Amino acid sequence: MKKYRMVALAGILLSTTILGANTSVIKATTKSKEIHVKNELTQATNTSSDAAVVGKQKFSDLKDGQTLKISPIFQEDVDNSRAGYATLLQNKLGIVDDKGNSLTMTIEQRDKQTNFATKVSYKDGKQTKAINLEYNYFKPELSSERQDPMNYKGDSLPSNFMDAITSGKNLNNAGTNVPKSSHNRTDLNGHKDDVETEITHMSSDIDTKGGEIEFTPTDVTYGVKGDSLIRHVKIFQEPDWNQLANRTLQLNDKDGLSKPVTITDSNGNKYSVTMNSDAINITEPGQYKVTYEATGIDDSGKPVIDEGSHVVGNNIVYTKRDQLITVSGDKTQVNYNLIIKDKKTGNVIDTQSGQAVDGSTVTIDTSKLPSGYTLSDAQKTFKVDAKNPSKTIEISKNVNYNVKYLDKDTNQQVGKNVTGVGNEGSSIVLQAPSGYDFADTSDMILTLDSQASQKTIYLMKKAAPSIPVERLNYTIQYKDSATSEVVDKTTGQGNLGDYINVEVPNGYSLADLSSHGFLLNKENMTFTSYVTKANTSYSISYIDESTNKEVGTQTGRGADGANLNLKVPTGYALVNANDAIYQINSGNKNVKISVKKVADSDDLGLVSTYPDGGSVQVYDINGKAVNVELGQASDWVTDQLKTINGVEYYRVATDKYIRKDRAYKYVPFSDVVTTSKETPVYDCKGKVSTEKVLAKDTPWYTDRIAKINGTKMYRVATNMWVKASEVHLEH
Repeated sequence: MKKYRMVALAGILLSTTILGANTSVIKATTKSKEIHVKNELTQATNTSSDAAVVGKQKFSDLKDGQTLKISPIFQEDVDNSRAGYATLLQNKLGIVDDKGNSLTMTIEQRDKQTNFATKVSYKDGKQTKAINLEYNYFKPELSSERQDPMNYKGDSLPSNFMDAITSGKNLNNAGTNVPKSSHNRTDLNGHKDDVETEITHMSSDIDTKGGEIEFTPTDVTYGVKGDSLIRHVKIFQEPDWNQLANRTLQLNDKDGLSKPVTITDSNGNKYSVTMNSDAINITEPGQYKVTYEATGIDDSGKPVIDEGSHVVGNNIVYTKRDQLITVSGDKTQVNYNLIIKDKKTGNVIDTQSGQAVDGSTVTIDTSKLPSGYTLSDAQKTFKVDAKNPSKTIEISKNVNYNVKYLDKDTNQQVGKNVTGVGNEGSSIVLQAPSGYDFADTSDMILTLDSQASQKTIYLMKKAAPSIPVERLNYTIQYKDSATSEVVDKTTGQGNLGDYINVEVPNGYSLADLSSHGFLLNKENMTFTSYVTKANTSYSISYIDESTNKEVGTQTGRGADGANLNLKVPTGYALVNANDAIYQINSGNKNVKISVKKVADSDDLGLVSTYPDGGSVQVYDINGKAVNVELGQASDWVTDQLKTINGVEYYRVATDKYIRKDRAYKYVPFSDVVTTSKETPVYDCKGKVSTEKVLAKDTPWYTDRIAKINGTKMYRVATNMWVKASEVHLEH
């Protein structure tokens, strides 16, 4: 018999969306060029200075046959010094006896290719120890002398297209457009540093569909491969004009007439389309013929340059004549337009249109927003107005960032990479790993940039206590989410990196969770908190299901449509999971919610199937599997913990049970928790992550509490939890 996936049991399936979850621990996967912020690697060139010594090491602390990793001493270093190679190497290694006196080094073995020492020995008294040497060579680097991506008009590719995108036979000579560089120099046998570049991948059909080319450099002198450079190529074919068929503008919609709309081609490239608006009388209903002009744009809405044009700086443009457009005066079906702008650049990057009744409220379809962008909760709806049917909204690009820390003296990585996701233009306060300070203090603030999502930051070991950070001023402005009118302002002070909680003005409620507070990251910072009028009173009565008597109440005022976390009376639990978060409703101010007495058991509550265990089998009261499964990461009300044939089960519906070891119990909860230290992350089974850690003093949204293996924890992402003892609540 076919097994069916269970969609709902008794109508109690909850949404698995995390309300306000901070997903800053998601690993970055974007192929972006890495930024080297500051490279202060010192190369020993002066034997008369202690700067040439890597660090004094006691002979007694070394093991015979031990391997040390050092930076190489090149022929240029020897030429610039009065001492020979052996003396430079001895100073660099800095091996001393227990009194701090230098010991004489003997070179025992050299590499035949480079003539660099690979084995040395030291003698202290009667004891001799051999030391093996390994070298930290610099990786060769590539750069591009062409814009990325390289954009071409599909119907007019130049004859040298392939040579232009690959550099052709000039790839490894002076005429290349992928120049290479290396910080390595000449070895002791006189071999000059030599870097060769090869193409290690190229997309098929790149001349019609576009794609990627991967260039990889290799330092052939020292056998070191460098990081690949990815060149992107876009082919802008003629746009799909059918996307503008049956286009209708509302009567008197001058913004809709003048603003561009966006369409795409068969490769997914975007075009900003304008028309000869003088051919339309926007004050007169009817049909008009227009000429469309489509200009290719990048992801930020900026017109792209045609690399293949013989005229420098030419945009990619296609034209379509004699296209019909309708002007309508029908108010029962208002033709509205959403003009979507990139918040950072101000460029129009997308448009949406539709029809709705004048005065009605429309929810913006966020699934149709440009990929990788986010719309704030306060902007998710708008009111249709026949007199002003075009509305402009701003969206921010999501940035998956990846920060790597390197010791500036050794070029070795320090700690784990810091990864996460945030909105472009927002700032994150970074914490240097324990025992280190930032080599450049400006690196403490990471401003997210989609064009530079990966960053390498150099650190130095702490030499003295940190200097206290000066207090910073901030301003909070409160905007009505419906009108964008500023209704109140407040000012204050805090330290760099503090999380500032928002105090809501009298008569208002916060419009969304992101308006609860912010990280203070600069002087005179201004934060906008969206609010809605708290014009609706509510009164909730909690009714014992078994006695039909009131056992508690909850009253207050809030915004119509806002979500409210219920405060269930002590000793009781909700009967229905759908009641976990109550929505304030002006049409239903007095609400009764059923609860059950928990008594001395812990049977009643909410359970969630594990998010990484696949679908969950459902059983009957006898422990026999039925033809139903629950989806992974789905939430259910349980009213009974029952032992069947020696196995514990949660009851999730009448005669429907799941094994206790396939789900966990939790309580819905919305707040912000702040880490008290570098905080480990656990999964919902209590297993600690070996790859992720939350930085000290960073805020995280949480949407539920659970006891995992007996420990109280808060959830901060889909399958990421922190111990309650290692964070503190902001509200």
